[in-house]
Amino acid sequence: MPAVVVDHQSTAFGQHLAAVLPRQVEVEQDEVGLHVADLLERLFGAEVAEGTISSALSISDVWKVSSSAGTNHKLWAAKFAARHPNLIPVELSNFKCGHDAFISRVVEQITECAGKPHFCFRDIDENKPTAALRIRIETIGYFLKQYRKQLAGN
Repeated sequence: MPAVVVDHQSTAFGQHLAAVLPRQVEVEQDEVGLHVADLLERLFGAEVAEGTISSALSISDVWKVSSSAGTNHKLWAAKFAARHPNLIPVELSNFKCGHDAFISRVVEQITECAGKPHFCFRDIDENKPTAALRIRIETIGYFLKQYRKQLAGN
């Protein structure tokens, strides 16, 4: 499952999209195209120029110990979604005490520092996930409408 999916038509019209931050993420650096490189420059270029991070793909500013590829990808996806003007991060995890427990607060801080709402859904029902996901999607929809009103100054 990709960590971040950007629909260029939606972002061109200023709509907000949810960026799902799953645990298992397959990212191939070779797949980064020119348009993505330009986007990474816009989102992370100032920090690279200042020397805060060594590259747009670095997470060293939020996580010093890179021991798990899944954790690293999830943290980077949170940084990307937090900086992108049309994405709202949504963190998913099956367990509060599993692999993601120790980075959950970091993901929340990344999101909050960007001034965006933080959505985190843990303990998703493994037996009947449809109903659990449906209510979570409705919740996200409601809060994104409120966030849009807040951005518009209403």
